[in-house]
Amino acid sequence: MILKMSNNFKVIVFVKIALLFLFSSAYNDALFQPFLKAFIDNKFVNPWQFYFEHNLNLDSFPYHSFMLLVLTPFSYLSALLNIGMIFKMPLFLADLGILYLLLKFFPSKSNRVYIFYFLNPIVIYSIYIHAQLDIIPTALLLYSIYLLTLNKNRYSAIILGLALATKFHIIIALPLILFYLHKTNKILEIYKYFAISLSVFLFLDLPFLFSEGFMQMVLLNPKQSLIFNSFYHIGAVKILLPIASILLVYFHFYNQNKINHDLLYFYFGLLFTAVIFFIYPGPAWYVWMIPFVAIYFVQNKNKEKSLLLYSAFSLTYLIFFLFFHKSEYADVLFLGRVINLKIENENMANIAFTFLEVILAAIIYAFYKYGIKSNSIYNKHLNLVIGIGGDSGVGKTTLVNNLQSILGDKLLQIEGDGEHKWERGDENWKKFTHLDPKANHIHKQSDAIYGLKHNQTIYRCEYEHSSGKFTEPKKVLPKEFIVIAGLHPFYLPKLRKNIDLKIYIDTDETLRRHWKIIRDIKKRGYSHEKIIEQIENRMTDAEKYIYPQKEFADMVINYFSINEYTIGQEGEAINLGLKITFDANIPIEDILNNLDCSFEWDYNYDLKTQFIKLNEVPNTSFEKVAFQCIENLDEIVSYNCKWEFGYEGFIQLLTLKMISEQLKLENR
Repeated sequence: MILKMSNNFKVIVFVKIALLFLFSSAYNDALFQPFLKAFIDNKFVNPWQFYFEHNLNLDSFPYHSFMLLVLTPFSYLSALLNIGMIFKMPLFLADLGILYLLLKFFPSKSNRVYIFYFLNPIVIYSIYIHAQLDIIPTALLLYSIYLLTLNKNRYSAIILGLALATKFHIIIALPLILFYLHKTNKILEIYKYFAISLSVFLFLDLPFLFSEGFMQMVLLNPKQSLIFNSFYHIGAVKILLPIASILLVYFHFYNQNKINHDLLYFYFGLLFTAVIFFIYPGPAWYVWMIPFVAIYFVQNKNKEKSLLLYSAFSLTYLIFFLFFHKSEYADVLFLGRVINLKIENENMANIAFTFLEVILAAIIYAFYKYGIKSNSIYNKHLNLVIGIGGDSGVGKTTLVNNLQSILGDKLLQIEGDGEHKWERGDENWKKFTHLDPKANHIHKQSDAIYGLKHNQTIYRCEYEHSSGKFTEPKKVLPKEFIVIAGLHPFYLPKLRKNIDLKIYIDTDETLRRHWKIIRDIKKRGYSHEKIIEQIENRMTDAEKYIYPQKEFADMVINYFSINEYTIGQEGEAINLGLKITFDANIPIEDILNNLDCSFEWDYNYDLKTQFIKLNEVPNTSFEKVAFQCIENLDEIVSYNCKWEFGYEGFIQLLTLKMISEQLKLENR
């Protein structure tokens, strides 16, 4: 539901627009609007320099050039129609933009998004009553981060440059973004991102950057020095607490092995909350953290504690800023008249501010304990190895390709045929079949998998089925996920030990023969008779060396045919069934609840495994189910993952579920 025009939404919008009309502040009426009017009246000459040269109020507009450009058309319309509220419409539009993004993040939690963001008292007061502008750079930053999570790095960099050119405090977000790009192995993208965002910022600011007025009103604005006002003395020097808190967040973020999207947003929330904690801020500065705090509250499973902390934060904020915060200009105007609710009592002001700071500290703790720490569930130290075994022609390559589709560049494929001892036509093949482990370098294969699992580079040959020859040894770099598919992945105990997820494909023999005949005729150029002869010659070795490996599998995939068909006849219409037997420790009730086909599910009598049997092809959107049922899925899958349909999509989903459980097991 994206900005669905419900009655509740309409009421909230009406109230907010009414507040824009009724309320304002001296910041808006006496500073921002006259500054924009002077810019328009003077035919768009440098307004900062104009104010400086004419000894006007240098507090009028401490924002950068893009903020000026955003407000200019609304200022013109406001003056033309003599409706002051029009000037503040960009604030409303930015507010809607943030709401839109949050509803995209949480389409099934729209009510919580409305409660924790769109009805947020801090946003309502600081933007709609106090009429400050900070929601505009905040909306741009959130959109930039959203584009970053979609891997649209260039667009993200452009939007970040625009955010910097509205208010420069956004610069503290840039290192987190660059670290994120580094964590996702996009080293070149770091330089591109930095260059693009900085170029956009300089392109917009450059016409004004070196003017004395811009330097005094924007770059050297007294508010900039607040970062130096909170410190801890050590001898003759000071530890600047805001800077220290920023650096601590950077270092903690950089030390994370894996960063998912939730963690990324939580770190931005932690960053801005920590900065505000150590600075005596204005009312609108809290808006910097609100979208990220809202994301935390929306996701938090403890609804009562979330609502309590949210309410306490809102209440302490309103008490302090309505009654005790002292500003240079009137905080609240109602229809142009000053509303002064201030209480002149220093002790009460200190108590109110202390309560607000304590709540901020609680939010920082919540971000870390229940946001960042609880989301670090895949903090693994070794690469994860997936083994796929089974006889020739059962569908191992298809499964490998389907895993490649969802894991992308994170997956390294190792084909077991590269460990054959001899090339095609060698005399030894008259004594051995390919299924005989003695005809394969299985110990060499085991050593290679061990090295890759422990992040070591190896060199290995590949077997080319088209020519029957081996390639020259090639350098193989380890990746986050490694899949070894072949005839003997579970044969050696030491190799089994290094494979984290063992998948055995146990296709019914008649169906296996059918698939193998079609494949070997099309891709390997074998005759029908030769393939049948090869199958029969290998049956003894299959029963001796291949089938027993099924005993060690964590998942057994069994394809079977429901109808009759002609073996080896391409184009035969086969009605397939699927049975998957797997570890009983894997919870799948949430997955089963989303299946749109009939199935049979039960635990086996061995008290170790469970099975699910499908007699019809599901038409489920497995991508949607995966994101609902697998925690932090974006840590596992590729950003451009491709999901299959039917049985293959279901196997992708179940495999990812098992990968997730295995990764969590490693982190315990």
